[in-house]
Amino acid sequence: MTSTTITGELGRYAELLGAAKDDPRVLELLQASPHFREAAPFVDPASGDEWIVIESAADGIRLQFRGGALAKASVEVAGSAQLDATTGPDSLIDGLDLRTATADAVVARLGQPSKRGRTALQYATAGATVTIAFLHGSVRSVTVSDGKR
Repeated sequence: MTSTTITGELGRYAELLGAAKDDPRVLELLQASPHFREAAPFVDPASGDEWIVIESAADGIRLQFRGGALAKASVEVAGSAQLDATTGPDSLIDGLDLRTATADAVVARLGQPSKRGRTALQYATAGATVTIAFLHGSVRSVTVSDGKR
């Protein structure tokens, strides 16, 4: 399987995977917006892992920490019931404006995905999995994760 390189803001999130909540790089990201809020920790009954979610509804960003380390970062492009749309969808992946990108445009920019579903494209990168989700043909959200459940 070929690894895809993602540059842009999403690449920055990928570099933070595995970082602790109090890592200076994570703190810098959290301090960039006054809207980040931390939810109460919860334990996943299936795995026993403790999760902490920190999100900024106004910025469309959700960070999920498993066992104290960043495991997943999601950014809403179209907005959802829980999160507004991000204000910078054109800076998430260099060379791709996710406001207007279709699945074909994503494939043209990033190459063939490692996994293609009806509503999502998934790419393997060095140390991360990138998922680009679609709704009605437009990008809904992008997620970078450590690939573990």
